[in-house]
Amino acid sequence: MCVDLPSGDIIWIKVNARPVLDDDGTVTAAVAAFRDVTASVELQRRSNALAHQLRIAIESGAVGTALIDLEGRVTFANVAFCDMVGTPESPVGTEFLDLVEGDRRVMEVFDRPIGSRGVVIEDVPLRADGDDDERRWVRLHLSRLPDGRGDTSMLVQASDSTALRSTRLELARSEELARVCLDALDQGAIGQAPVDLR
Repeated sequence: MCVDLPSGDIIWIKVNARPVLDDDGTVTAAVAAFRDVTASVELQRRSNALAHQLRIAIESGAVGTALIDLEGRVTFANVAFCDMVGTPESPVGTEFLDLVEGDRRVMEVFDRPIGSRGVVIEDVPLRADGDDDERRWVRLHLSRLPDGRGDTSMLVQASDSTALRSTRLELARSEELARVCLDALDQGAIGQAPVDLR
């Protein structure tokens, strides 16, 4: 309970009370113990406020963020993550591996030690009903989050890497085409008209 002190300060106290009964069961008195829990209440308030601010930041952020439990189920997903994986509703309760195209590397991270900076898994394809040209790819950053009870959940942060992957593939094709052309030039396979340098 909250107590207003004459000084104007407010403190919080925890009250434990028990009735004192006579032999007939009649209440004759009460014993009460009071403990000042102001510091604990303030700490809890600050913790709740910080948790609320973090949740707003995660919810409104552009980075897709999700939590996975030990069984591999999604327990939290922000709006950016839902947009990224193309789910109209929250994927909470869904197996994470049902969202990505058969990539066991995600769950294997649970079985090995990872550093404090987590581990990055690049270019994981998302499940898609369309053709391969429309497939979306994400880059995953995974971090283990111990909950204090010995259980562990996984924080997943995802960014869309579809455009980057497409650019890399185009660059690789261009490099291969250039290599083939240079090899052909070296072998004299490409003819050239004589050039008058006068």
